[in-house]
Amino acid sequence: MMGAHILTNAMKTRFESLLPLTMAVLLVACADEDSGRSGFLVSVVNHSPSAPAPSHMTVTWFSNVGILFENQRVPEKGKLEPEGAALATIVIDTDLGVMGTRRILIRSFNDKGEMLAEAAERDLMVPLGPVRKQLNIKLVAGALDDGDMDNVPDLADNCPGAANKQQTLPCPAGPDAGADTIQPTPRFDTNDMMVDMRVDPPMDTMPDLRPVNTDLPAGNIIVNPGFEDGTTGWEMVLGAATAKGPGKSGSNAMYITGGDGYWRQRVAAFYDNATYRLSAWGKGTTNASKCRIGYQYKRSDNSNPNEFALLSSANFVRTEIMFTVPKGATNLSVILQNFDEPECAYDDIELTVMR
Repeated sequence: MMGAHILTNAMKTRFESLLPLTMAVLLVACADEDSGRSGFLVSVVNHSPSAPAPSHMTVTWFSNVGILFENQRVPEKGKLEPEGAALATIVIDTDLGVMGTRRILIRSFNDKGEMLAEAAERDLMVPLGPVRKQLNIKLVAGALDDGDMDNVPDLADNCPGAANKQQTLPCPAGPDAGADTIQPTPRFDTNDMMVDMRVDPPMDTMPDLRPVNTDLPAGNIIVNPGFEDGTTGWEMVLGAATAKGPGKSGSNAMYITGGDGYWRQRVAAFYDNATYRLSAWGKGTTNASKCRIGYQYKRSDNSNPNEFALLSSANFVRTEIMFTVPKGATNLSVILQNFDEPECAYDDIELTVMR
């Protein structure tokens, strides 16, 4: 477990981690003074307005690399003293240059050390996302579901079908072998206000796919753009998808379900220092859908610029993005993302290099 330096006064208790990510956890009764800092603002409330306040809580914070800190006591010493409706407001400051899944696990205890309730939530660090993300978490009396019995509830578990107490990847062999392939149904009241964006972690290291021949290609360079060949050419990162009808054209479209889906195609015909035009047809289940298409690439400084366009309709609509990939960049991908929509459909994806 990591070390921590703790400062206390009547209003705040601060935990500063010794991680290379320069992450700090700030537990405060009033967080207005920190509203401009980057990270997560987590408000924790009791499972019932009439429930007695717990003696203390613990906070555990996970990322794609495993446990960042574990069972930090709130407060460090003594008894929890809630102010107002919230038991505590937790400000988690982190390096926004490190993208990826973040999961929080909070437990409350009585003065005998017996667990009273749990809460869990997951979200993602997003390039160009909001400075401070708001998460509102309500504790659930008793224990949350833990299908693989590894003491990490399903809602906070990156491998909920295979015991993985350290939360590292890849998942152990089990029903869900793979990262975050099971999305449990929440049992608790969470975000009163929607978190703005959710994007998969930065792309893993790939060989440099820039072709030696620098003659720019003509026409669409996407493989299987209309999904007439199923999901060939497309890679699942998160969420189930099926190539089926109806489509905008032809017999099929790509239908991504589950409310948190993320599929991509890595572009082999990649030309740096070139301008691209990305277009697609798509739809959601409502006229305020959050189905998105976009791109992401890796720069020479290892940052991962990206841009997304919404397909906000229950009927097929077209969207288009123009972008330039700078010299020295690698790993260009086209991304189809279902962000909190029961089902998103995509068809006729087109990526062309401007000549």
